[in-house]
Amino acid sequence: MKTNSFDIVITSKEHLLLNKALFKLKTLPVMLLYSIIVIILSVICFLFNHIFVGVFLLLVMIFYNLFVVIMHRKNVKNAFEKSEVLKSNIYYHYTFNEDIIDVTLNSKVTKYVEQIEYKNVYRVIEDKNNFYIFVNKYKAFVFVKDNATIEQVKELKIFLKSKIKNYRYI
Repeated sequence: MKTNSFDIVITSKEHLLLNKALFKLKTLPVMLLYSIIVIILSVICFLFNHIFVGVFLLLVMIFYNLFVVIMHRKNVKNAFEKSEVLKSNIYYHYTFNEDIIDVTLNSKVTKYVEQIEYKNVYRVIEDKNNFYIFVNKYKAFVFVKDNATIEQVKELKIFLKSKIKNYRYI
């Protein structure tokens, strides 16, 4: 792939969608695993006539899952209310070179530049609308596919798959 550059604008609405996608990606699998374990324990309790313990475990699971979702939404709302960066559009400029990705971020509040070597990319996750380029477990750059042509997106997908070992489509 030859060097490709893209200019991308991420609105506050897209920030919110990104946050929801990351919540699904990071938190929901843990909640699901926790729920499965609790359900299995509850079934075991019911089999041994410990109905009260089984019901108690199920109620704790339900309230815990609700608590996690409510707290996440509250934290996101607070972050969006307090952050000037998240309230405004953020302008990204991506340059995909042979060995590195150059990322420049501009907003009303900040300017940020980072060069990422492909070997240091933690993971790339693709969904129908975006590429999420993770530099660690918690930090991702978003590439909105609508800012490129269909051919460019296909070419970028092939290129990223060849460069990044941990590539996944969700």
